[in-house]
Amino acid sequence: MDRDLDIGVMVVAAASTAAVLIQLGFLLALFLGIRRLHAKMESIRSTASATGPGLQEWVATLREALVAVNRLAKNAADLTEHIKPVVDEAVGVSHRQLARADEMLTDVLTRVERISAYVEQVIVQPAAEIRAFAAAVRAALRAFFHDPNQGKGH
Repeated sequence: MDRDLDIGVMVVAAASTAAVLIQLGFLLALFLGIRRLHAKMESIRSTASATGPGLQEWVATLREALVAVNRLAKNAADLTEHIKPVVDEAVGVSHRQLARADEMLTDVLTRVERISAYVEQVIVQPAAEIRAFAAAVRAALRAFFHDPNQGKGH
């Protein structure tokens, strides 16, 4: 039972690690895209301030920036689609493992209750009867061997 639980935990950990690495790749791609966009914006600013605003240059630069943003959005959507099955599998595995652990704990607690009832029935009740019998024997011996003059102060 413990080995299956250990394997399940390792599977969940591996799936979670893979999901985190994919998310890290997504964030890195997003960072690089934003950095390229920032560089384009800086080149627009420098071009506009150095040579004056040329409408054709602005349009071309803005189109390039728009293409870069669209490509970045598509990459983000693709990465999200790749992450989704991994996350869904990790969720499924963790739910199955939690259900199995719940069943195992329920079984263990049921067995503990049975053992407790058995101990009560086999050990505790007879011990109480033995104590009662011993008390009866002591009382009978005390009554049988009791010296009637002992309590009068001789």
